[in-house]
Amino acid sequence: VKYSMVHTLGGAKYASELSGVLATDAVLQGLTAAGMSWMDEGGATQLSRLLKHRLGVPKEHLPEVPEWTTENFFGSTFLAAQLEVDKALTRQRCQDPVKLRQDSYSCNRLLQTLLDMAPQRHEFYNDAVGLARAAVVAAPLHLEHWITLSAILAHPSMSKSRAAAAAVRKALTFNSTHPCLVGLGKVLGVYSGIGVSKQDLVAAFGGMNT
Repeated sequence: VKYSMVHTLGGAKYASELSGVLATDAVLQGLTAAGMSWMDEGGATQLSRLLKHRLGVPKEHLPEVPEWTTENFFGSTFLAAQLEVDKALTRQRCQDPVKLRQDSYSCNRLLQTLLDMAPQRHEFYNDAVGLARAAVVAAPLHLEHWITLSAILAHPSMSKSRAAAAAVRKALTFNSTHPCLVGLGKVLGVYSGIGVSKQDLVAAFGGMNT
């Protein structure tokens, strides 16, 4: 959402302010409770639908300034981030390795947003692992991408510890002394003789055609 608004409004400053508007509107609509969402049944949403009822309202009919509690602040910012992520994933941003190389900064930011949200909703780990796989394919000698992919796969909700170990073992062939890789290898049993196969590495990338 932010990036699509940059071109329309003429600058990133306004796109950042948009997130604040959306977060405040979430509080005013009472959408900050767990499980609430702006998304319609098809998983899509439009800014016009979100804000239309706020536009053109006489000043005297505007709602009062919301009371910002810790719960409201967290819930509203989570929904604003969810909206941004949903738009990006619907447009399949950062899932093409070629385009990812051209837009690495915003793709890294999108991945970080997904990982920030994932502890609250584990389904976001599935989306994050897709972006992490694309990042490895886009820049296979960039060890940070291997570390991120392995760490996501190793999360208990993914149930892919062997695939994570296979990814770490492959990354160690590029650099066998990197402290993060060595640490992940120890945690995942790479140095203790855990048996990983070619199929485990295939699983780490989601299939043979990756």
